[in-house]
Amino acid sequence: MKKIAFQLSKLFYYGFALFSAFVTIFSMLSFIEYYLDWDIPLVSILDKESDPYVNIRIPLLQLTVGFSLSIKVILMWLSLFFYTIYFWALKNFFGVFIQEQVFNKTSQQKLRVFFKLNFIPIFVGLISIIVGLTKSNKIIFSEEHLPLIIHLLIAFMVYFYMDLMQKGRKIQEENDLTI
Repeated sequence: MKKIAFQLSKLFYYGFALFSAFVTIFSMLSFIEYYLDWDIPLVSILDKESDPYVNIRIPLLQLTVGFSLSIKVILMWLSLFFYTIYFWALKNFFGVFIQEQVFNKTSQQKLRVFFKLNFIPIFVGLISIIVGLTKSNKIIFSEEHLPLIIHLLIAFMVYFYMDLMQKGRKIQEENDLTI
């Protein structure tokens, strides 16, 4: 089961990295098409209420990714880049458990990286809640803040794994000394 989880996370990482690279490249090309008036395949620019809107078509999957040509596209690039790194760390997290010797320093470092990565969306979500609070004097919690809770739960689980790894490593070192 551990190997299946690792292989699925590896497959998901490579699929997401490929998707992220495709969307990033073609969204950058959409800027070129819009500002230089070129015709780039797989990119179509629409006008939605005088705000240019782009549709990128992914041919094999029959999938369309749409976004507005505004500052939001930079946030999309940042989040795609972050989640590509996040899924790479998740792949490494699952890879820790299929190694022959689990309780070592590199395994702890991989868990620590994954643990710290979970706090970035938590801080971004908290900042957006604080900004919403200052704008409207109300705490508005919507479905956009659901990843905040998910990352918080994952961070707690990884913290417990890290604690178990540390204790296991200590026991293993004590056993190595007694042998």
